[in-house]
Amino acid sequence: MKVALITDAWHPQVNGVVTTLAKVVKILESNFDCEVKIFEPSMCKQFPLPGYDEIKLSINPWKTLKEFKEFQPDAVHIATEGTLGIFYRYYCKKHNISYNTSYHTKFPEYLNEYLKLPLSIGYFFERWFHQYSKKVLVTTETVRSELSKHNFNKEMLIWERGVDLNFFRPRVGETKNEMPVLLNVGRISLEKNLEDFFSLDIPNTRKRMVGDGPMRKKYEKKYPSVEFVGYKTGKELAKEYANADVFVFPSKSDAFGNVILESLSCGTPVAGYDVSGTRDILTEGINGYYMSDDLKENVINSLKLNRKWVRSSVEEKSWYDCVSIFYYALIFAKK
Repeated sequence: MKVALITDAWHPQVNGVVTTLAKVVKILESNFDCEVKIFEPSMCKQFPLPGYDEIKLSINPWKTLKEFKEFQPDAVHIATEGTLGIFYRYYCKKHNISYNTSYHTKFPEYLNEYLKLPLSIGYFFERWFHQYSKKVLVTTETVRSELSKHNFNKEMLIWERGVDLNFFRPRVGETKNEMPVLLNVGRISLEKNLEDFFSLDIPNTRKRMVGDGPMRKKYEKKYPSVEFVGYKTGKELAKEYANADVFVFPSKSDAFGNVILESLSCGTPVAGYDVSGTRDILTEGINGYYMSDDLKENVINSLKLNRKWVRSSVEEKSWYDCVSIFYYALIFAKK
């Protein structure tokens, strides 16, 4: 099957959307006999997304049409709501081409945080964007419920993520840190609510921030005790997870959290809030704590958890299963 993947998020960006789509492409081609053609911003002239300078949007997405027509896809998936996604939504509708979409990011909350745009306008846009999709792939039951509350009446398919259990592994031996290490991995930006993590007052602990973003310089000055170490990838990233004692996930706006699965796979429990991104992944008292409104309490309780239980909680979260759901949706969209 020939698959056209339309995405405004692609390498060299470093985020959960790119990680997910890259895994999907690899497994579709190696296990499902698919040929995947990726239509992404580097094929066009670009401009940076305000507030997300590392994300480049296409100025002239129609430039990709020649390749799209020559490819003649059997199935189309529009992954993001950027300029490429909007253009192909228009093109597919005009030419009666079936397609699926996915909901990776809570853009209404993002637009509200950065531009003070009312949530009602953001969700109106989401309803419009996904209106003609055959199936809308959403990360969790909580996200589906939240969208339904905003009059989103499309057929939604739960599309959870996987984790590479062979790569993200627990640390060897029982060596403990002299002081517990509290870790966060991700983009250093306003909507991630990182100040709840940085301002935690838990004596005799270290706070470590892996990642980068527009708020890094400001936060480095404001929170000098936090260790800002920049982006880590590959084995260095896996080591950060494994060497931490608790992964602190303060975000209240993430639709999921690939980083949560990666941390749990390394045996490191997760502390956060009772929101999507934790509620559908964590089991209170087994691999983390999230039900208290007090993040400090959740962190302290997570420090007491058995790391073997934490690892065991995600041992059935495979990327193959994740891609199987995606493939099923592609078959449906062909009909």
